[in-house]
Amino acid sequence: MLRFSIRVVRSLLLLLVATGASLWAVPPANAQFLEPGVTVLYSVQAEAAGDFFGFMASSIGDLNGDGASEFIIGAFLNAAGGASAGRAYVYSGRDGRLLNVVTGSANNELGFSVAGVGDVNKDGVPDYAVGGPGRFNAPAPQNGRVVVLSGKDHSVLYDLAGTHQSFFGYDINAAGDVNGDTYADIIIGPPIKRVNGKIVSCSGGLPTLQALNSLPLAASQASQFG
Repeated sequence: MLRFSIRVVRSLLLLLVATGASLWAVPPANAQFLEPGVTVLYSVQAEAAGDFFGFMASSIGDLNGDGASEFIIGAFLNAAGGASAGRAYVYSGRDGRLLNVVTGSANNELGFSVAGVGDVNKDGVPDYAVGGPGRFNAPAPQNGRVVVLSGKDHSVLYDLAGTHQSFFGYDINAAGDVNGDTYADIIIGPPIKRVNGKIVSCSGGLPTLQALNSLPLAASQASQFG
């Protein structure tokens, strides 16, 4: 898959760039850009060597009302929570300060996917999600995991699991308001789902996140739908 090939980035140093802005935080790295007049605002670096920090990153929206969008970066092989547990880091878009760290459990590979998902609980602040498909060759169950967190206080809103070896949480994204209930919904891709793959959309604004729709792909078409 094209998206997977784009993700093959090892120990990436994320550089946030803009034109004509002042610098502060970590001293900027020496980077080369095709666009003229680019200035590095700040850089953020991996917590541990080889944890695949920067494998996936996403903007979230303005969490703290300072007018700048925050962002999240995954490190799916970080071992702070156990072997291949994974981590994700939420940073201030204004100054690069670390705002929150989400840590997986052993073999989750949390941080393989990250996304701003809109205001899932309608508290006026954008929320975010972190996914981990799990290690395919690890002992069962490897169900995959998606954690949805409040942008307001970083508390866990939902902690979701798929089925064994489905790679649930391989990809996540905002889905908009799928069912017209005015809450932001989430779309999750378990691409293997017993060979055929699947896309699951989940409703926000409910005590337990509920699947709204599930779209399987016929076996004759492709094997990694989602």
